Amino acid sequence: MILFYNLLILLILILSIPIFPFLIIFNKNFRRDFTERFSLKGFPKKQSGKKRVLVHCASVGEFNAAYPLIERLMGIKNTEVIVSCQTPTGKDAALKKVPGKVRIFPIDFYLFQKRFLKIINPDLLILVETEIWPSFIAAANNQGIRIISVNSVLSNKKLKSYMKIKGFFTKTLNKISKFFIASKEDLERFRKFDIPNEKLMLAGNIKMDGMKFTEVRKEIILEKYFKNISEKKHFIITLGSSRNGEEEIFMNGIKKLLYDNDIIVIIAPRHLNRLVKLENYFEIDNYEYFYISSKPELKGESVYILDSMGCLKDMYAISDICFVGGTLVPVGGHNLLEPVSYGKPVVFGKYTEKVYATAEALKNAKIGFQVEDGDELKGVVENLMENNEAIKNIKEISKQFIEDNKGVIDKIVLEIQNKYL
Repeated sequence: MILFYNLLILLILILSIPIFPFLIIFNKNFRRDFTERFSLKGFPKKQSGKKRVLVHCASVGEFNAAYPLIERLMGIKNTEVIVSCQTPTGKDAALKKVPGKVRIFPIDFYLFQKRFLKIINPDLLILVETEIWPSFIAAANNQGIRIISVNSVLSNKKLKSYMKIKGFFTKTLNKISKFFIASKEDLERFRKFDIPNEKLMLAGNIKMDGMKFTEVRKEIILEKYFKNISEKKHFIITLGSSRNGEEEIFMNGIKKLLYDNDIIVIIAPRHLNRLVKLENYFEIDNYEYFYISSKPELKGESVYILDSMGCLKDMYAISDICFVGGTLVPVGGHNLLEPVSYGKPVVFGKYTEKVYATAEALKNAKIGFQVEDGDELKGVVENLMENNEAIKNIKEISKQFIEDNKGVIDKIVLEIQNKYL
């Protein structure tokens, strides 16, 4: 089966050759990372007496989640950590924190992966979340490199895909020495692939381990971004990391509430190149909107657009309810935990494939609320607005939730030190 998989990858590569020159000319990231994609670029040799750990992350989210673990591993004597990322944005994020130690993940063709692993020469390979690349795992296994998976998650959607060729994935997954699994639900799903129990450890979610509860003075943050702050307490709802089409669904859901309850809405688009499109939408639908960078006056029944990067956490901190985007449209979700750090109710849509383990944990703790559409969103917002005590309780539950999820990385590092380094 691995042979058929590689023949398929080879066929795709051959068919793609005619477009490579155009990508090299017009796509700066493809041009920059071309040699790494095909394992053509060398890497400094491992120092004598040192252990080298290769941590593979898909993109920015996985790298950010894994960074506390990476930091701990870098602190182990005679241990060097190398990071591989699948996307250019992931590589750029990693380079800021692990300069000179980052490579783009090669195309998953066996010969490329074999060369990549010989160049890096790791003693241990760590896969973050469910990064199951058959040629990569096969090449590492054939070179005697031990493989572990941390924050192992397996969504129902991915499980259904894997079960269609269960034999292939059973063989691939069993080449991994240890799975540090994020949740009980994930554990049950991994068991369907006949993985021995000693390889499965319910460790918890490393994303939650990095959380810290933060008390803020709301008025100080408000004064930073707005002028003429009155003593009147407005009810603020933030839609964070919104994607194309989400603003319409969101605003249609709470439109009546906006004008009946003196609500303030903050929209923080995931990509700032969509600002003109947002302007057009708000103008056509006759919403009063302001860009936060202009330090506007704060008043009810208005929409404020966050038009600068790096400020979303402040918007969550001043909000009464936080909606996390990438979930009302089929993107798969963004960081659901940022609002929890401030004790805020977290609302999200039905598309949570990328963050489903976190979504389930938040729902179980009764600090997260999942909605199907704008109508359900309106109902959740109304219920929370009418029950101020519930919002206060969510703050206290969030503190306990953070406390209960500490120590995941400690368990993983201890196991790695004792058995794999």
